[in-house]
Amino acid sequence: MIALLAAMSQEIAPLRNSMKVEQKASERGCHMYKGKYRGRDVILVQTGVGRRRAQRAARLAMERYPVGAMVSFGFAGALDGRARCGDVVVCDALFCGDGEGTSKHSPASCFRADAFLTEVAARAPASADYSVLRASSVTVSRVVCEAGAKKALGQEFSAGAVDMESYWIAEIAHAQGVPFVTVRAISDAADDTLPPFDRFMDSNGWRWGKALPFFAGHPDQLVRLWRLRRSMRQPARNLTGVLNWLVDNVRV
Repeated sequence: MIALLAAMSQEIAPLRNSMKVEQKASERGCHMYKGKYRGRDVILVQTGVGRRRAQRAARLAMERYPVGAMVSFGFAGALDGRARCGDVVVCDALFCGDGEGTSKHSPASCFRADAFLTEVAARAPASADYSVLRASSVTVSRVVCEAGAKKALGQEFSAGAVDMESYWIAEIAHAQGVPFVTVRAISDAADDTLPPFDRFMDSNGWRWGKALPFFAGHPDQLVRLWRLRRSMRQPARNLTGVLNWLVDNVRV
Protein backbone atom coordinates (compact mmCIF):
# COMPACT_ATOMS: atom_id res chain seq x y z
CA MET A 1 0.00 0.00 0.00
CA ILE A 2 1.25 3.46 -0.89
CA ALA A 3 0.91 6.20 1.73
CA LEU A 4 0.54 9.69 0.29
CA LEU A 5 1.15 12.46 2.83
CA ALA A 6 0.65 16.21 2.49
CA ALA A 7 0.26 19.02 4.99
CA MET A 8 -2.83 20.92 3.84
CA SER A 9 -6.35 20.17 2.66
CA GLN A 10 -5.72 22.14 -0.54
CA GLU A 11 -2.90 19.73 -1.40
CA ILE A 12 -4.81 16.50 -0.82
CA ALA A 13 -8.20 17.64 -2.17
CA PRO A 14 -7.62 16.69 -5.84
CA LEU A 15 -6.74 13.13 -4.82
CA ARG A 16 -9.40 12.77 -2.15
CA ASN A 17 -12.11 13.96 -4.54
CA SER A 18 -11.17 11.22 -7.03
CA MET A 19 -10.69 8.52 -4.41
CA LYS A 20 -13.13 5.79 -3.43
CA VAL A 21 -12.84 6.23 0.32
CA GLU A 22 -13.48 3.05 2.32
CA GLN A 23 -12.37 4.21 5.74
CA LYS A 24 -11.77 7.57 7.43
CA ALA A 25 -9.90 8.29 10.63
CA SER A 26 -8.92 11.45 12.47
CA GLU A 27 -6.55 11.47 15.39
CA ARG A 28 -4.61 14.29 17.01
CA GLY A 29 -5.09 16.60 14.04
CA CYS A 30 -4.15 13.96 11.44
CA HIS A 31 -6.79 12.99 8.85
CA MET A 32 -6.43 9.64 7.06
CA TYR A 33 -8.41 8.24 4.13
CA LYS A 34 -8.00 4.60 3.16
CA GLY A 35 -9.41 3.37 -0.13
CA LYS A 36 -8.95 2.95 -3.84
CA TYR A 37 -7.24 5.53 -6.00
CA ARG A 38 -6.81 4.73 -9.69
CA GLY A 39 -7.59 1.12 -8.80
CA ARG A 40 -4.81 0.89 -6.19
CA ASP A 41 -4.96 0.56 -2.43
CA VAL A 42 -3.71 3.81 -0.93
CA ILE A 43 -3.75 5.69 2.34
CA LEU A 44 -4.08 9.46 1.88
CA VAL A 45 -2.95 11.50 4.87
CA GLN A 46 -3.38 15.17 5.71
CA THR A 47 -0.62 15.68 8.24
CA GLY A 48 -0.89 19.33 9.17
CA VAL A 49 1.99 21.80 8.92
CA GLY A 50 5.46 21.34 10.36
CA ARG A 51 7.72 18.83 12.03
CA ARG A 52 5.59 17.60 14.94
CA ARG A 53 2.46 16.99 12.87
CA ALA A 54 4.35 15.40 9.97
CA GLN A 55 6.20 12.96 12.23
CA ARG A 56 3.07 12.03 14.15
CA ALA A 57 1.05 11.43 10.97
CA ALA A 58 3.79 9.29 9.39
CA ARG A 59 3.98 7.14 12.52
CA LEU A 60 0.20 6.75 12.71
CA ALA A 61 -0.05 5.71 9.07
CA MET A 62 2.57 3.00 9.51
CA GLU A 63 1.09 1.78 12.79
CA ARG A 64 -2.37 1.36 11.29
CA TYR A 65 -1.68 0.17 7.75
CA PRO A 66 0.77 -2.09 5.86
CA VAL A 67 2.62 0.79 4.18
CA GLY A 68 5.02 -0.41 1.48
CA ALA A 69 6.07 3.02 0.20
CA MET A 70 5.67 6.57 1.44
CA VAL A 71 5.29 9.71 -0.68
CA SER A 72 5.57 13.19 0.78
CA PHE A 73 3.94 15.68 -1.56
CA GLY A 74 2.59 19.22 -1.68
CA PHE A 75 3.73 22.74 -2.50
CA ALA A 76 7.24 24.14 -2.12
CA GLY A 77 9.14 27.34 -2.72
CA ALA A 78 11.87 27.44 -5.36
CA LEU A 79 15.40 28.23 -4.19
CA ASP A 80 17.02 28.92 -7.55
CA GLY A 81 16.10 29.88 -11.08
CA ARG A 82 15.80 26.35 -12.44
CA ALA A 83 12.21 25.87 -11.32
CA ARG A 84 9.27 27.98 -12.43
CA CYS A 85 5.93 28.26 -10.71
CA GLY A 86 4.02 25.11 -11.59
CA ASP A 87 7.06 22.92 -12.17
CA VAL A 88 7.17 19.67 -10.21
CA VAL A 89 10.35 18.77 -8.33
CA VAL A 90 11.25 15.17 -7.47
CA CYS A 91 13.59 15.47 -4.49
CA ASP A 92 16.46 12.98 -4.45
CA ALA A 93 18.15 14.35 -1.30
CA LEU A 94 16.41 15.94 1.67
CA PHE A 95 18.19 18.28 4.06
CA CYS A 96 17.22 19.77 7.41
CA GLY A 97 17.77 23.51 7.24
CA ASP A 98 17.39 24.34 10.93
CA GLY A 99 20.15 22.32 12.54
CA GLU A 100 17.53 20.00 14.04
CA GLY A 101 18.39 16.77 12.23
CA THR A 102 18.27 13.96 14.77
CA SER A 103 18.97 10.78 12.84
CA LYS A 104 22.04 8.84 14.00
CA HIS A 105 22.26 7.43 10.47
CA SER A 106 22.50 10.87 8.90
CA PRO A 107 25.25 12.99 10.47
CA ALA A 108 25.00 15.50 7.65
CA SER A 109 21.24 15.89 8.30
CA CYS A 110 20.41 14.45 4.88
CA PHE A 111 18.28 11.56 3.71
CA ARG A 112 18.38 10.04 0.23
CA ALA A 113 15.06 9.17 -1.37
CA ASP A 114 14.53 5.64 -2.65
CA ALA A 115 16.29 5.33 -6.02
CA PHE A 116 13.51 3.35 -7.72
CA LEU A 117 10.69 5.62 -6.59
CA THR A 118 12.73 8.67 -7.57
CA GLU A 119 13.41 7.31 -11.05
CA VAL A 120 9.76 6.45 -11.63
CA ALA A 121 8.52 9.86 -10.48
CA ALA A 122 11.15 11.71 -12.51
CA ARG A 123 9.98 9.94 -15.68
CA ALA A 124 6.46 11.35 -15.32
CA PRO A 125 5.35 13.09 -18.54
CA ALA A 126 5.57 16.88 -18.42
CA SER A 127 3.85 19.32 -20.76
CA ALA A 128 4.39 22.68 -22.40
CA ASP A 129 3.13 24.27 -19.17
CA TYR A 130 5.46 22.62 -16.69
CA SER A 131 8.61 20.54 -16.28
CA VAL A 132 9.43 17.63 -14.00
CA LEU A 133 12.81 18.30 -12.39
CA ARG A 134 15.13 16.53 -9.98
CA ALA A 135 16.72 18.53 -7.18
CA SER A 136 17.50 18.44 -3.48
CA SER A 137 15.12 19.98 -0.97
CA VAL A 138 15.50 21.70 2.39
CA THR A 139 12.99 21.43 5.22
CA VAL A 140 12.71 24.41 7.58
CA SER A 141 10.53 25.37 10.54
CA ARG A 142 9.19 28.65 9.12
CA VAL A 143 8.03 29.85 5.73
CA VAL A 144 10.89 31.43 3.76
CA CYS A 145 9.33 34.64 2.44
CA GLU A 146 12.15 36.85 1.17
CA ALA A 147 13.79 36.25 -2.20
CA GLY A 148 17.25 36.87 -0.72
CA ALA A 149 16.69 34.31 2.02
CA LYS A 150 15.60 31.72 -0.56
CA LYS A 151 18.73 32.31 -2.62
CA ALA A 152 21.00 32.01 0.43
CA LEU A 153 19.31 28.78 1.53
CA GLY A 154 19.61 27.30 -1.96
CA GLN A 155 23.29 28.12 -2.14
CA GLU A 156 24.01 26.74 1.33
CA PHE A 157 22.50 23.34 0.56
CA SER A 158 22.80 23.27 -3.24
CA ALA A 159 19.06 22.69 -3.19
CA GLY A 160 16.19 23.67 -5.45
CA ALA A 161 13.11 23.58 -3.20
CA VAL A 162 12.07 24.36 0.37
CA ASP A 163 9.19 22.98 2.47
CA MET A 164 8.29 22.35 6.11
CA GLU A 165 7.63 18.58 6.33
CA SER A 166 9.52 16.34 3.90
CA TYR A 167 12.71 15.80 5.91
CA TRP A 168 10.74 14.72 8.97
CA ILE A 169 8.58 12.29 7.02
CA ALA A 170 11.74 10.88 5.45
CA GLU A 171 13.27 10.41 8.89
CA ILE A 172 10.30 8.34 10.09
CA ALA A 173 10.21 6.26 6.89
CA HIS A 174 13.97 5.65 7.08
CA ALA A 175 13.74 4.50 10.69
CA GLN A 176 11.07 1.95 9.72
CA GLY A 177 12.85 0.80 6.55
CA VAL A 178 10.02 2.04 4.31
CA PRO A 179 11.01 3.37 0.84
CA PHE A 180 10.07 7.02 0.39
CA VAL A 181 10.15 9.82 -2.15
CA THR A 182 9.25 13.50 -2.08
CA VAL A 183 7.35 15.21 -4.90
CA ARG A 184 6.70 18.94 -4.66
CA ALA A 185 5.05 21.49 -6.97
CA ILE A 186 6.57 24.96 -7.02
CA SER A 187 4.10 27.53 -5.70
CA ASP A 188 6.46 30.53 -5.59
CA ALA A 189 9.56 31.21 -7.66
CA ALA A 190 12.96 31.98 -6.16
CA ASP A 191 12.63 35.70 -6.91
CA ASP A 192 9.09 35.99 -5.49
CA THR A 193 8.65 37.68 -2.12
CA LEU A 194 5.67 36.31 -0.19
CA PRO A 195 3.44 37.98 2.39
CA PRO A 196 5.17 37.73 5.78
CA PHE A 197 3.83 34.29 6.63
CA ASP A 198 6.85 33.74 8.87
CA ARG A 199 5.29 36.11 11.43
CA PHE A 200 2.29 33.89 12.04
CA MET A 201 3.00 30.46 10.60
CA ASP A 202 5.62 28.07 11.91
CA SER A 203 6.12 24.38 12.63
CA ASN A 204 3.01 24.44 14.83
CA GLY A 205 0.85 25.77 11.99
CA TRP A 206 -1.08 29.05 11.71
CA ARG A 207 -1.07 31.37 14.71
CA TRP A 208 -4.43 32.98 14.04
CA GLY A 209 -4.13 35.34 16.98
CA LYS A 210 -1.37 37.13 15.06
CA ALA A 211 -2.53 36.43 11.50
CA LEU A 212 -6.01 37.96 11.76
CA PRO A 213 -4.90 41.32 13.23
CA PHE A 214 -2.11 41.53 10.65
CA PHE A 215 -4.40 41.00 7.67
CA ALA A 216 -7.02 43.33 9.18
CA GLY A 217 -4.39 46.06 9.27
CA HIS A 218 -2.88 45.19 5.87
CA PRO A 219 -5.74 44.46 3.46
CA ASP A 220 -3.32 44.68 0.53
CA GLN A 221 -1.53 41.61 1.92
CA LEU A 222 -4.86 39.82 2.19
CA VAL A 223 -5.37 40.48 -1.53
CA ARG A 224 -1.89 39.05 -2.21
CA LEU A 225 -2.78 35.98 -0.16
CA TRP A 226 -5.98 35.47 -2.17
CA ARG A 227 -4.07 35.78 -5.44
CA LEU A 228 -1.45 33.34 -4.22
CA ARG A 229 -4.12 30.77 -3.37
CA ARG A 230 -5.64 31.18 -6.83
CA SER A 231 -2.22 30.77 -8.44
CA MET A 232 -1.79 27.40 -6.70
CA ARG A 233 -4.51 25.74 -8.77
CA GLN A 234 -2.24 24.97 -11.69
CA PRO A 235 0.65 23.65 -9.56
CA ALA A 236 -1.91 21.43 -7.79
CA ARG A 237 -3.06 19.99 -11.14
CA ASN A 238 0.52 19.41 -12.27
CA LEU A 239 1.39 17.74 -8.98
CA THR A 240 -1.63 15.45 -9.27
CA GLY A 241 -0.52 14.41 -12.75
CA VAL A 242 2.89 13.31 -11.47
CA LEU A 243 1.35 11.50 -8.49
CA ASN A 244 -1.04 9.69 -10.84
CA TRP A 245 1.94 8.50 -12.87
CA LEU A 246 3.71 7.33 -9.73
CA VAL A 247 0.67 5.42 -8.44
CA ASP A 248 0.15 3.80 -11.83
CA ASN A 249 3.74 2.66 -12.18
CA VAL A 250 4.76 1.51 -8.69
CA ARG A 251 3.76 -1.86 -7.27
CA VAL A 252 4.25 -2.28 -3.53
